Amino acid sequence: MSQPSWLPPLNSHQNYVVQVQASETLIPPNTHSTKVRKPAFLIKLTVTVDYYPEEATNNEDGFPGFSLDTTLHIDRNPKTLISSLREDVLNENFVPFQLDSCRWRETCHRFRFNPPPWTSLDDGEEISNRIVKYLLKLNRNPDNAKRKILCVNLEIRKAVRVPGEEFRSWMCWYEEQREVNPEFDDEYEDAISRPRDEIELLEEAMSFLTCKSASIASVNELESVIYNSDEEGGKSDDFGKSCSICLEEFLNGSRVTKLPCLHVFHGECVVRWLKGNHICPLCRHPLPIDDK
Repeated sequence: MSQPSWLPPLNSHQNYVVQVQASETLIPPNTHSTKVRKPAFLIKLTVTVDYYPEEATNNEDGFPGFSLDTTLHIDRNPKTLISSLREDVLNENFVPFQLDSCRWRETCHRFRFNPPPWTSLDDGEEISNRIVKYLLKLNRNPDNAKRKILCVNLEIRKAVRVPGEEFRSWMCWYEEQREVNPEFDDEYEDAISRPRDEIELLEEAMSFLTCKSASIASVNELESVIYNSDEEGGKSDDFGKSCSICLEEFLNGSRVTKLPCLHVFHGECVVRWLKGNHICPLCRHPLPIDDK
């Protein structure tokens, strides 16, 4: 299965909230406690990153950027619990973003229909301590004294707000990929379900640090063309039927602006986009920047 040409950046936007929730759960049927030599926690870890337009009033229609589900065993020894949690669970492979701007909540079966409120925390240190305290509380519970395995759901969900134009361009890019590749849904889901390696995270960070506006000269040199959806065999059909920035359809006979990668947009939309970015909203093709 091939890799998508682009994945959403996990750490390039500053408007976000991370929600961390822990809850005790039943041991999966296929888990054999007899094979566990020492008492252990079985951590069912779920980590997600989803994106929403800044103007959205709820989190219903997000764009998925990362979705990892894995199961980990860590020793229940209180002396090594904090180090095991940080090294084996809260590491960059499984949680590829900072645990700041966090909200914490611990739940149990009796709170299923009326969960407790979220508690705001400042940094990853506080989150680690809260998780450890929760695990220690389970460990000290007399009802758990004879149980070799304690199963815990740990959910870490990052919700990121991005500019509306950027969000819409991502959605259009996704739909464009689906049109040309029937297997794209599966390829994308597979790509966001695996850990990002250190090189990918470094490249993303460097891309964020070096993101600049396109040069004035390159913007002024963009080609303006006439859109004609009825042109047989013409290039208009390849352009798409709408501007992926504002999502409004192109009008026959209207002028559109074409980037070097051949993607077209409304002139005002793409010029405004290029004031803060030097890449195509659809394919990430770079435009020249001013050397300063």
